[in-house]
Amino acid sequence: HACKYVLAGLLLIVATISVGLTTLPIDIETSFDSFLVTDVPASLNLRASEAAFASRLQQRRRLQEERYIYITKDIVLTYELSDSGLGLPGGIFHSRAITAIREFERSLASLPEWVDLCQMVDEARSGLCESGMSFAHFMLPSLAYEPGRLIPSSLQLDGRGTDTVSVRTALALVERLELATLLLPTDMNISGGSDDVSSNHVRSAFRFRFPCCPAESSLAEQRRVSQHFRTLWEAFFRKALLPKFEEGLGGLVNVYYEGTDVEAIEVVQALAADYSLAIASSIYVLVYILFHTRSLLLAVFGLFFALSAVPLTFVICAVMLGTTTVSFANFLALFLIVGFGADVIFVYTDFWCESRDYRAGLPERLAWTYSRAIKSSITTTGTTALAFFANLASVIRALRQFGFFMGMCVALAWLLIT
Repeated sequence: HACKYVLAGLLLIVATISVGLTTLPIDIETSFDSFLVTDVPASLNLRASEAAFASRLQQRRRLQEERYIYITKDIVLTYELSDSGLGLPGGIFHSRAITAIREFERSLASLPEWVDLCQMVDEARSGLCESGMSFAHFMLPSLAYEPGRLIPSSLQLDGRGTDTVSVRTALALVERLELATLLLPTDMNISGGSDDVSSNHVRSAFRFRFPCCPAESSLAEQRRVSQHFRTLWEAFFRKALLPKFEEGLGGLVNVYYEGTDVEAIEVVQALAADYSLAIASSIYVLVYILFHTRSLLLAVFGLFFALSAVPLTFVICAVMLGTTTVSFANFLALFLIVGFGADVIFVYTDFWCESRDYRAGLPERLAWTYSRAIKSSITTTGTTALAFFANLASVIRALRQFGFFMGMCVALAWLLIT
């Protein structure tokens, strides 16, 4: 009967976690600014004002855009002249550096994933996706000829030219189109009369403007489409762009990137890398429990029950609090709960081994073990959980969430193992 009860409990835990994670998918709060959010009156009033202003601004944009909602994703690339190119005349405006930037951006725009996303954008803004805004376009314009004429009639700022124009000409065009703050360093003086202009930095920007849905569509539909494009964007960034950014421009120019959801993608990648560390620590604890208890069954199932407290806590919190958003700091629970669970296991196994000196039959030994192990383990577990729950008194929201989550994890781990 004992084996049946254990198996039934195991199936119940697995079913609860599986159904919970399926119906309540995890939404990770990846912004470090969440640790600056407090619930003092001044912060509450500020956030209320910002939310009201953002709502009015969004409503204006909807009216201006014929009541249609668009989802915008941006990429901003900052180029810096590397140490090997510091001696170039003009710095990053030298033809070698500008040509390297142009070829790099061409290689980005030719990626199949990039082309596929550009085909989904709003047709009126497709140019911001296909070629973007780049200083290389101003330095390497192509020449446009009228039929039957040998003299070019105009310059096309498309970056397809073979020869660079003067830096002063390119800067004048950038200033005329009011793009200086976007493409050039903010401390750069571009209005001077000197032809000797130099800089070590320059920027490029690309925008993907996806049509979402009519403004009168339901909130659920808007969220569904937004999540769809967010998934596409994250996969595009991880699989296509990051390898190109890591490859760089070949040493003459360094490239740095920022943009929509970039911070979130990097945090998720860091968490994914930490999973391997969590697995390694779990294996180490598993081996140690196995060495201490001499029981593979206790080692495997004990560690399983301890780790299952983390997703089970998420499901319970999602149902109780009505939100599936968790801070990335909560993933520390994977590391901490392994140690807490091992402590409880050691308390029970040590009392079980000691019980043979005081009781003879298995039922008597089990009753003796529980009567003492529960008192010992609940004392340490209770103080640990209360230490985490004490964070509920903090005015920092992220700290309160982490404290409540960890306190629940510790309590559930004790309950499951017990």
